[in-house]
Amino acid sequence: GDPPRNFTFDGVLNPQASQEETFELVGRAVGASCLAGYNGSIYVYGQTGTGKTYTMSGPVASAQSLQFDERRGLICRMLDHVFAEVARRRAEDGSRTG
Repeated sequence: GDPPRNFTFDGVLNPQASQEETFELVGRAVGASCLAGYNGSIYVYGQTGTGKTYTMSGPVASAQSLQFDERRGLICRMLDHVFAEVARRRAEDGSRTG
């Protein structure tokens, strides 16, 4: 047969991990890389019914849930992170020039 393969992981979360914990482990670093000019991707993999869509989107019940629900997924959290950082940098640049 094939020789054994070794795999490495950046981290592993237990099934009770919150969406916030997932974002802190995976999303924040990818967002920072994007803001530094690199492409970033997050892939989810697993069997049907294991929570891939939930991890990425969370429970999308309304437009408000996309922003305020503590269960919102990685996509919403990533967008919040990137836009907040862009706003912070703009404000910082404005305070230096104004």
